[in-house]
Amino acid sequence: MSKITSTLICLIAFQLGHAQFKSSELILKNGNKLIVLGKIQGNNFKYKNHSKDKTKTLHFSEIDYVRIRYSENDIKTFKYFKITDTEKHKVLEEIEKGKVVLYTTSTNGYVNPFGAGMQRIAYTIENYYVKKQSDKEVLHLGSNQLFTKNFIEGASSFFEDCIELVEKIKSEKFKKSDIVEIVKFYNTHCN
Repeated sequence: MSKITSTLICLIAFQLGHAQFKSSELILKNGNKLIVLGKIQGNNFKYKNHSKDKTKTLHFSEIDYVRIRYSENDIKTFKYFKITDTEKHKVLEEIEKGKVVLYTTSTNGYVNPFGAGMQRIAYTIENYYVKKQSDKEVLHLGSNQLFTKNFIEGASSFFEDCIELVEKIKSEKFKKSDIVEIVKFYNTHCN
């Protein structure tokens, strides 16, 4: 490989690595606020004050929340929670706010159902988590995949203080795919 090709590959890799850093606002648990360039990596937040600075890392347990600007009109909020009935903690994206807050995680990937060399099929798995404002932990309510835990049972139990909503879930007027509408309904129609 020539020196020019090697240099070009290194420059492209460097640019791609830095392109992932987005304008971000960190609110730390101690109340401090940082405006930085950053990205989420697992349960850590990697950031720098300026593009040429050395990267620093904070574990999400030290962060109250992070807002990341992906574009002018696309700002996402991320928080770190313990998952109910597990020892796991996860960084979750806030989707809907109110008396009940809806969070999600997304996993993207590809599968080759017909073997190597054949067309790959892209997939996205969305996992849904909910919590009432007074709760310290989030409850996993399932995912957009066919085979997950019993959504009707889990959602009916979580929203048990709103009989009208539980009836809509049990009669399947609201299904797992309607999770955003379910949370909105609870926040606007239930006490």
